[in-house]
Amino acid sequence: MRHRIAGRKFSRSTKQRKALFFSGLQVLIENGFLKTTLERAKSIRRIAEKLITKARQGDVASRRKIHLILRKRSLVNKLVDEIAPLFRERKGGYLRIIRFPPRQGDKAVMARLEFVEYPQKMNEVDIKDKKETKKIKNENKDKSNKKK
Repeated sequence: MRHRIAGRKFSRSTKQRKALFFSGLQVLIENGFLKTTLERAKSIRRIAEKLITKARQGDVASRRKIHLILRKRSLVNKLVDEIAPLFRERKGGYLRIIRFPPRQGDKAVMARLEFVEYPQKMNEVDIKDKKETKKIKNENKDKSNKKK
């Protein structure tokens, strides 16, 4: 029985699991979203929400505690200076998980982990990415139509 045992192991050692979470947090903070499996998204959300709550304080001690996890000053600064002020009035629930269809290769349920409120810069980048993917899809459709 697994009484009082929290978290998922993902068939990895502790160091590998911490590296997995760190890379997921890094992508989430830099881009504003992360596309991964549903289970990983749920695990990363637990850590990220605690970090955002700590970042809302904005003092030196909280920056140091966040730096112990993120290990990059640029990520800490972005989290405390740009992302945390958006959630000053919110008591929790800073992130949302949007489900996607299963991955083609192994049928793992995919999900997108994203902030409920975006900083302006992240929102612009996300809009550009959506436009580029639409262009690529349209180009691929044109190519497939020409082949027929």
